[in-house]
Amino acid sequence: MVGLYRSIHNSAHFARFASNKYHHSEAFYFYLPVLASLALPWTVFLIAAFVSARRWVWRGVTPIDQLRVFALVWIVVPVVFFSVSQSKLTAYILPVIPAVALLVGERVECFWRTQRGDKVMRLTGALIIALAGGGVCIQLVN
Repeated sequence: MVGLYRSIHNSAHFARFASNKYHHSEAFYFYLPVLASLALPWTVFLIAAFVSARRWVWRGVTPIDQLRVFALVWIVVPVVFFSVSQSKLTAYILPVIPAVALLVGERVECFWRTQRGDKVMRLTGALIIALAGGGVCIQLVN
């Protein structure tokens, strides 16, 4: 009985990863816009966190340095892993949302502490207004 379960379980997961058996084929970059949309309305802050990664202390011993690297790895590994997969669903990368929140929160706190980030805040506001305007236009057309 255990062998049958293991066989069915393993073949279903392997088939889902390695083939398009379940007809969820998407482009390799599918999860990039998905991640950006899942991070809304904080997408601009997430991008700012990714850009600031080049200035991080990657082997730092402070908790904030370790948190940044941990959260970035938490995001990158599942996104790359499932991007390689032949079958892609949005729900596959939902577990990265807490890491997105950690990076966004760290970036907001950094901007608040240093009294910078006006451009990022304005871009976030513009993004929200554009999305709201787009939603209104779609409703008016329909």
